[in-house]
Amino acid sequence: MTVIFKAKTQEGYTIKILAELLQNIIKTACLEVSDEGIRLCMMDTHRRVCIDINLCCTNFNIYALSSPKILFLGINVNHMYKLLKSVKKKDALTMYIDDETPDKLFLVVHPKENNRVSTSDIHIQEIQHVKIHLPTGFVDPIIIPSGEYQRTLKDMCSIGGPLFIRMRKYSLVLACSASNIYSREVLFGELNDETPEVYNEEFFMEQFTRIIKISGFGKSLKIYKGPTPDIPILIESCVGQLGIIKIFIKSKNQIRMDNVAE
Repeated sequence: MTVIFKAKTQEGYTIKILAELLQNIIKTACLEVSDEGIRLCMMDTHRRVCIDINLCCTNFNIYALSSPKILFLGINVNHMYKLLKSVKKKDALTMYIDDETPDKLFLVVHPKENNRVSTSDIHIQEIQHVKIHLPTGFVDPIIIPSGEYQRTLKDMCSIGGPLFIRMRKYSLVLACSASNIYSREVLFGELNDETPEVYNEEFFMEQFTRIIKISGFGKSLKIYKGPTPDIPILIESCVGQLGIIKIFIKSKNQIRMDNVAE
């Protein structure tokens, strides 16, 4: 047996959280595996959310790829999450493909606390790789503690209604309102009334609750406004010690503009 691809990491739990996040956005992930690492760049079916993930090869304990030098793997992320659901913190994970069953991705979980190693496999689907041109020019992020971001969104989700995001140079406000009966807003950063408001947009709440698991990757998040009015907002986080995740989210106004253009 010859191994076509193999990657091992001590951050099996991080991969589990990543699969959990992805299943709320897309059904089948097109993973691009190359000498540089593992990348995923896709939009949801409504083209309202775009996710860009880069896991660098040098951040894995083992990373090996034989010919061909680039693989495109279609993986059902709901099935992948089910296979990784029992992964605990500090568990290691090995992913590999061999030449005897090249249509399967094997997932080997190495528990930290015992010797019970479990091996699962998931079918690799043929999927068309669509190149997406990502927006650039994002500057001056507002840095938010991940735990506070998660708690705020959970609280606002229970209130309901749309989500409003207002930004100044050093601060960000998340706000929601339920039919003008009651509302809540939460300030992050340093509010300075002398700095002008540079961003004020309305979003569908579910766009943010679907990606709430992004708060499980690191201690903080970076939120950037779009450099121009037609560019989505950007939420960025590390993916444990493995790489970076960026999620671009369109406002209600940008979605309306897209519908008019069509």
